[in-house]
Amino acid sequence: MSLRKDVRDFRRMRQILTVLLQNEFGYLLDELRLKGFINLSHQLWPKKFKGNTEALKPKRLLKIFEELNGTFIKLGQLLALRPDLIPTEYCNELRKLQDNTSPFSGKQARQIIETELKRPLRRAFSVFDETPIASASIGQVHLAALKDGTRVVVKVQKPNIEETFRTDIRLLYKLAALIEKRYHPKLFDPRKIVSEFERYTERELHYVQEAKNIERFFAMYKDNPRLQVPKVFWDYTTSKVLVMEHLSGKRLTDLQHLTPRARKMIVETIVDAMFEQVFEHGFFHADPHPGNFLLKRNGKLAMLDYGIVGRLDESLRIRVNRLFISIMRADTEEIARAMLKLGVAEQGFSVAAFKEEAHEVLGAFYNVPAEQINIADVFDRLICLSRKHSLKLPSDFVLLLKALMTLESVVRVYDPKFNFIRHVRPFANKLARQKLSPTFIAKQLREKTEHVLDFIEDVPEKSSEFLSRWRQTEYDLKTLDNNVVLLTSELDKSSNRISLGMILAGLIIASTMLLPYRDVVLFGMSAFSFVGFSLSFILILILSVSMLREKTV
Repeated sequence: MSLRKDVRDFRRMRQILTVLLQNEFGYLLDELRLKGFINLSHQLWPKKFKGNTEALKPKRLLKIFEELNGTFIKLGQLLALRPDLIPTEYCNELRKLQDNTSPFSGKQARQIIETELKRPLRRAFSVFDETPIASASIGQVHLAALKDGTRVVVKVQKPNIEETFRTDIRLLYKLAALIEKRYHPKLFDPRKIVSEFERYTERELHYVQEAKNIERFFAMYKDNPRLQVPKVFWDYTTSKVLVMEHLSGKRLTDLQHLTPRARKMIVETIVDAMFEQVFEHGFFHADPHPGNFLLKRNGKLAMLDYGIVGRLDESLRIRVNRLFISIMRADTEEIARAMLKLGVAEQGFSVAAFKEEAHEVLGAFYNVPAEQINIADVFDRLICLSRKHSLKLPSDFVLLLKALMTLESVVRVYDPKFNFIRHVRPFANKLARQKLSPTFIAKQLREKTEHVLDFIEDVPEKSSEFLSRWRQTEYDLKTLDNNVVLLTSELDKSSNRISLGMILAGLIIASTMLLPYRDVVLFGMSAFSFVGFSLSFILILILSVSMLREKTV
């Protein structure tokens, strides 16, 4: 199995590097010492490995992702939503990525469904169309009908797609480590990008998680007169098969002929839904572009694609609300403070420098009526500023900003006169009022009191644990001290022996050299040699006795 994995990794790495080489990134292969992965025919052309500082352009990156397909399409789509990870111009270009891949056969889809549901297809569905209506990098969609005639769509995961994604993620981690080691990039963090991608991929590869997202949105809008979410059929849903209600309609991208009144209704519905999700539920659709909405015959909007969603806990919602209110007031000082509350500063971060530049960057909005402020422009500047100063923002907050930037672009296309700020203000004010309500204050007091009580309750246990660790540390230090003393003693003994050994060697050599001098003779040899050999013999006895004593101890 390990050999198969290694062979698969090698082949995929060769494919990735060949695409990079063909797109003028040969110098990267050379500097990262990856030339050995590509075909020998490519290695024989030195010109292909020369540097090209103009290669990493947004359009070139888009082309590379399109050629690598599969995992890289999903990676590009994620990066398009994360301007905190890569520069904005790259995000905008990667939004052009289309997740349309070749479908797999209907027969394979049948086999996967039957394996997952543990029953023949005919026992689950009365009708199943083997020709998919859509195909993407992770799976494809088929139309079907349940036994009771309910029309449904069936999402089926591609064969071996999880294995393919895991291979690519392993290789991406290796490439990220090499790039970090060689270049120390400042524009982006390679390892963080791969880590974020892995996190999102884990969610998308398990349809049960997407089904849970859909069910939560369904509960939000089941009684909404303007918006509809499909119902999930849990009896037919697994990690690789997702069955949900079929909603028919026309995508907003195909409705350029709509009347101004219809456009205004669509914009208001989407904006209201987004801010209700953010400020009331703390759970929102992260990519509200026109292709993810259908206009039904009854005038309702249907919301699609729940793979990537954002989550804001109550604490984060309050901090986000503070930022929104400061933007509505065009208060640059308060905007800077709100961003600092939202982010996590790295070592060396300068609050003064951040605030000073925030005033400079956001100065264009000073004394400007809130209705004239371009929200997308504000958010874009805030993200760039945070990235420049290494202020790490919560990933779900960045998703929210990107979702709102997408939302404003939809507003500009469908209803250019729509007042975004005026429409958002009631939601922000409502949350602000909630913060001052007796119920909210009582809730906060109760939670803080519970935290304090929990802390007091844990004090004896934590104190006991601290004392236990302190005693253990004290014991370890004493043991270490004794060991150091013992080691010092042993080193002293060894040093003494080495000194005696060197003296002994010197005496023996000197005595041997003095043998020819026979002016004074003792016992048939030079008197100097006799004395030297005698002293040497005494030293040998001393060393031997010392070593024998240690062995007996």
